[in-house]
Amino acid sequence: MELFLQVPARTHPAPGFRSAACRPALGCRISGAFRGLAGGVLGAAGAAAVRTGRGLRQRGFQRAGAALADLQRIDEFQQKLAYDGFATALLPPEVVEKLRGLAVEAFAEEAAGFQRAKPSAQGFPPRMEWHWASEGTDGKTVFKEAADVLSQYLPNFNLVAAKFIVATGECRPEDARFHQDFESPNVPLLATATALLPIWPLAFPEKEGNLEYYTWDDLMASKKVDATQVEEILAFSRVHRYVPGEAAVFDGKLFHRTQPFSEFAFASEKESEPLSKMRVLVSYYFAQLPPDNVWEGDVRKTLASQGAPIP
Repeated sequence: MELFLQVPARTHPAPGFRSAACRPALGCRISGAFRGLAGGVLGAAGAAAVRTGRGLRQRGFQRAGAALADLQRIDEFQQKLAYDGFATALLPPEVVEKLRGLAVEAFAEEAAGFQRAKPSAQGFPPRMEWHWASEGTDGKTVFKEAADVLSQYLPNFNLVAAKFIVATGECRPEDARFHQDFESPNVPLLATATALLPIWPLAFPEKEGNLEYYTWDDLMASKKVDATQVEEILAFSRVHRYVPGEAAVFDGKLFHRTQPFSEFAFASEKESEPLSKMRVLVSYYFAQLPPDNVWEGDVRKTLASQGAPIP
C-alpha cells in the first residue's frame, strides 16, 4: 500500500476569504468586519430595548447575545478552515431530518430527480454510489435548505453541486486512498470547499466509516517521512467522527479519505429500517467564482467527470 500525498502546488488563497496566514497563533482573532457587525447588532438591539421598556429590553439583549454568538462561531469556523483546511458547522435537526427522509425516497427504484453514478477512479469503497441532485427537482430544493445554512459559514461561495454518498459492504484499508476533491493546479487554496453531512447511521462507529484527513501542518510534517513508511505517514492523519447535525467542511485541496469499515458496521437493530447497512452522507460542493477567476472550468470539469449534472 502506497500513499500519494503532494503539497498543493498553488499556495496563494483565492480572493474574498481569510488568508491561510491569518492564524489564531499569530493574533488574528476577530476580524474588523466581525467587530463592526457585532457592534451594529448590539447597538441596534440595545437601543430598541431601551425604547420599548424593561420587559423587551431583556429579550432584545438576549437576541443580540445570540446573534453575537452566531457571528463569533462563524468567525472561528473561518479561522479554523484557513488554518487547518478543516472545520465543522452545525445544522438544525429539522433540516437533517428532511434530508434523511429524502434519502429513503431517493434510493427507491422509482425515485426521480437524481442522477446516479459510481466512482470511476480507484481509491473509493468498491460498493459506493453517488446520487446527484438534478436541477429543478424537489431533491435540489431540499439540498438547498442545508446549503443555505452552510453558506452563512462560507461567504462569497456558491453551491455548485450536491449529492448523496451511499456505501454498503466493506471498505478495506487498500480500497480507500487519500485524495483531493479538486486536485487541478489551477484551483487555488480556499477557492473550493466540500461539506459532508452524515445522514445514516444515527451514531457512527468510533473507528469505522468516519473521515480521515491531513491538516496543512500534518501534510507538511508527513512529507519529512520516507514515502515507504506508510504507517508512520498515516500516524500524522486525523479522524473526524461523524455526528448528527454536524457537517465536516474542508478545503477542496485537503487530502482525505473514507475510514475503512466492516460489512456490518452500519447495520440497524431493526432490519426493516430502510437505510440499514448503509453509510449515507450528503456532500455539498462550494466554490468561489469571481468574474475574473481562472478555475471555474476545472471545477465544473471535475464534478462532471464524477457524474454530476453540470451545465
